[in-house]
Amino acid sequence: MNIFFLRVTVSNKVVTNIFNICKENAHVDIKDKFILITKDTKTVPRDASKEWFEHFVFYSPSIVYGVDYNVEKKQDVFVYIVGRTLPPPMIFQQATRCRNIQNLYYFYDHSPEKSQCKYSTLDYCSNYFSDIINKNNKINIMCTIEEDGEIKLVKNSFFNLYVKNEYMIDCYRSCKIFFFEKILIENKFDIINYVEEQQTKDINVNLDVPKINKSKVLYEEYIDAKDKSLVKFEDVNKRIQLLNIPRKMIETYKDIIFDDKKLDQHFSIISFLQSDEYINEKFKYEKDEMFDIKLISSRINKLLLIRKLMNLYKIDYFDLSTVKVKDRYEEVINFNKKNWNFYRKVFRITKFKDGPKTMYELVLVLVGMIKHITCTNIFVSKIIMINTIRYYTYYLNKEVINYHMNVHILINPLLKHYHQLIYNIFNFKELENNNFVGEL
Repeated sequence: MNIFFLRVTVSNKVVTNIFNICKENAHVDIKDKFILITKDTKTVPRDASKEWFEHFVFYSPSIVYGVDYNVEKKQDVFVYIVGRTLPPPMIFQQATRCRNIQNLYYFYDHSPEKSQCKYSTLDYCSNYFSDIINKNNKINIMCTIEEDGEIKLVKNSFFNLYVKNEYMIDCYRSCKIFFFEKILIENKFDIINYVEEQQTKDINVNLDVPKINKSKVLYEEYIDAKDKSLVKFEDVNKRIQLLNIPRKMIETYKDIIFDDKKLDQHFSIISFLQSDEYINEKFKYEKDEMFDIKLISSRINKLLLIRKLMNLYKIDYFDLSTVKVKDRYEEVINFNKKNWNFYRKVFRITKFKDGPKTMYELVLVLVGMIKHITCTNIFVSKIIMINTIRYYTYYLNKEVINYHMNVHILINPLLKHYHQLIYNIFNFKELENNNFVGEL
């Protein structure tokens, strides 16, 4: 019999989901022939040639090197490439654990966000790391000198090597399928495209194909399931436990439980509402745990950057709608060019190439930054007129805030760590003991 391998490059969750689907739909006589190997299963084959023989083996990036499957009969290998986790050489290494391949089938997600280059040129990459020198200890130590009390960047061999390496990694990630196919050709694979060009042209692109809401499907399966301890519900149960959500409230908060994006938004919104002291403590922890380049794009670092900007221009956090701000809408500001370029890169700002010129433009920038971190409906807007000119003013969406605070109270019953302005706006306070009843 042919043994099918499925290799996934993005996460344990993806390969686990596909494993569960395949096994559930397999004939009962071969269900015991399925093997799942991820970092969570913690199963490493001692002799793959024996243990994998006549089995369907699914494995994640936990297996790249050190495992060889030698078998007399040629086998089919299926490669599922999603995300930017592994570079093409490691994908090839992972796919060729079987030493006698008949056909290697590979699928690649071509969505723009998965294939977009971070650095358009090597010079752009060099300038990027020059601008964020203070955020990178390695560059700071190896590539800077002090002259007249000022830290200056020296583009020495280490810096050039570091930049070139980062640029090449980005090229590999953004052009992953190109380099993967190049490696296949170099290793004598014949590449055949099974998607006929003419067939693609004949497809009616206007067909109304219904989209399946995966989170909705998983929710319905979970609610209907008699056994909620099944492997496919493992992440759901972990989230319910993490959020401390009672069974009777699963329906109320199903979006957060069953939707990855909504869950991430929830934690982002809660962080947005927390005090400076608490955010600073979180940042200290992340600084110890994260590589500096990763730290720049972290949610907590972005929140600190926003608060620093608001303090600089004397704008009260959460109070973008106050008269004090609106009266300054036409005030001219001078945003430091270097600082603005840094903010643009971190928050991916496309507007105001030369920086905001007025207080109103700065408010628009801040609203965009906060939406970038939290969610698009964190604010509600209202049109106002100033000197016959139409402007928008922005208010916190209390309905959205209330929803997320009522979720968070399940794990934070004493209402700790919120920003003082949030206590004031929503008229509550930190509790000394767990005697809070009801919703905010």
